[in-house]
Amino acid sequence: MFPGPALSLKVRVSSGTLYVLGMTSIRISREFLPTTAYLLQFSSTGCSAGCRFCPQSARNSTSKRMLSRITWPVIELDKIAPGLRKFKRVCFQTVLKPGYLEESVRVVRKLSETGVPLSLAITPVERDVLMELRDAGVERLGVGLDAASKKVFNLMDKPFSWTTYLNFIREGVDVFGRRKVHVHLIVGLGERTEELVETMKLIKSIGASTALFAFTPVRGIRLNIRAPALAAYRRAQIMRFMVDENVDLRRLLVEPELMKKALLTSGCPGCNRPFYNERPSGPMYNYPSPELVERDWPIIIEDMRKVLLDASSSLQA
Repeated sequence: MFPGPALSLKVRVSSGTLYVLGMTSIRISREFLPTTAYLLQFSSTGCSAGCRFCPQSARNSTSKRMLSRITWPVIELDKIAPGLRKFKRVCFQTVLKPGYLEESVRVVRKLSETGVPLSLAITPVERDVLMELRDAGVERLGVGLDAASKKVFNLMDKPFSWTTYLNFIREGVDVFGRRKVHVHLIVGLGERTEELVETMKLIKSIGASTALFAFTPVRGIRLNIRAPALAAYRRAQIMRFMVDENVDLRRLLVEPELMKKALLTSGCPGCNRPFYNERPSGPMYNYPSPELVERDWPIIIEDMRKVLLDASSSLQA
């Protein structure tokens, strides 16, 4: 459908990814190293979508070097492609701009040459485009539904309708297979717990899985709310784990290792997103490594039993 490879493709690359590649002077301890390489489609003016919570939106006054808490410098794709084999996975996130689909296919073709499993996060597109992206090398699909209820969704200025996103998730499952589509939900946009559970169950029934994010306030976005309380996010993590992994409360209560697993970053295999939602000083919403869960476990366990009971009540409501 689209033309062949073009020369000098530029992408944004997360600062953590650049550290692993030896291309930045920042320091990151081993427990916080990204295990996925994170790439973002480059647009000097940002994304034409209006999502209120996203620094990349052209309608928000944030620097377009930012996405959530992370800085994403611009670099030529050819300069980083050889080093991407250091990672377990590559994740390429698109933005809406003129020619973004044609460029996305070119980037995917280049990334597929590394032989590293490739995920693509993209807004709704036609089925034939999905199939071309799959054939070009995409192994898993990320879909930013973001809001956990239709009411909240309609307040976020997303670029397509709630129904369009749900149909796209179904199409993605049909093209890529069950459990290979990961739907992003942001906790803390104003959803009720019952709505979050209902949407996670809907996503599971379609054949997709949920990847949880915590809302991260960034100066310049058009959304004046705080990050979610840590207890509320822990409850969401537990509910996601129970829904997606078919684990009941009894098993969680008697198997601490399962509780610990529920606190790890959710998403594609190999995705750990260090500092995407967290300051280095904490609190930790998504733990990027089991070592860090073990480090904090004596503190975490004090509150986990109440969180588990709250989550169970929400699931049974």
